[in-house]
Amino acid sequence: MNYNYVNILDSVLKNEFKISEKEKLNLSDLERKQRDSLFFEMQNGNLLSLYKKIVEVHFDSEFLEKILIDNEIRGSKITQTDYNQFTISFINKENLEKTKTIFLNHRLSFHEAIDEIELEKIQNCFLNENNNLVKNNYLKKENNHLLIYKDVSIPILDYYQKSKCFDSRNVTFLLNQGKDFDIFSKLFFVKKSDNLENNLINSVEGFYFEAKKNEEVYEDNLFYISLFLNDNGKNILLKFTEKNVGKKVFIGDKNEFLLSPSISDKLKNGRIVLKGNLFDVNWQRIYELVKFEVFRNSLEIK
Repeated sequence: MNYNYVNILDSVLKNEFKISEKEKLNLSDLERKQRDSLFFEMQNGNLLSLYKKIVEVHFDSEFLEKILIDNEIRGSKITQTDYNQFTISFINKENLEKTKTIFLNHRLSFHEAIDEIELEKIQNCFLNENNNLVKNNYLKKENNHLLIYKDVSIPILDYYQKSKCFDSRNVTFLLNQGKDFDIFSKLFFVKKSDNLENNLINSVEGFYFEAKKNEEVYEDNLFYISLFLNDNGKNILLKFTEKNVGKKVFIGDKNEFLLSPSISDKLKNGRIVLKGNLFDVNWQRIYELVKFEVFRNSLEIK
């Protein structure tokens, strides 16, 4: 990379960093903290170098290799040619096409909650359909979800696909396995993602993680994962917020339940903050999936 080119980019980043006094007053505590932490680097012209280090730390060849292995793509050779560039050699065309498919499809998904009356009908119908499970105490009803016994011999996907209780084009399910010692999994019926939710995930271009720990108060051990959106995503978020404000939405990975946050009008600031208890939620998994979405959305395959 040409030295002058680096200086030009760095000056652009510094100009982007300048904000008015009025804008400073509107910053949240987290945003102010983030900005202050970069002030020294801004003064010394190190923003671009800092950016490159962040990319190298979060999106290195090990990160890419883990994605391939998790999807059972083995025998590939990954060469990192620059801080933000990789070359991958595959043992066959099948693995190449499979990898392209992985990077073209998002993992995180947002789902609207089903109306309470409609959800009640679906749950009761599903219980009646699977009365043999109910009789054996393997399936029962809770408030906004069902409880289903943890057993590999119970094919939940088959029950869903064969069910006549809903239109599978509009309704899907999320399964929360809970902790290892839990006897039951939580089964949520939710609306399938539409273009609005899909485009929202496709607009995620950055993230920030923060943890708050308190050894004395269990409820005070929290994590915050901020999802930063591009300009198109900010417009989509306005529509998403107006549609769901005051409601709970569901976040999943395929049919795996991850989180169920309430939507407030604070989302209109163009950023989504995922929050939960460090001990009650698998935040590590959510964190890795958010990283994957940022990586995937910034990817250019040649």
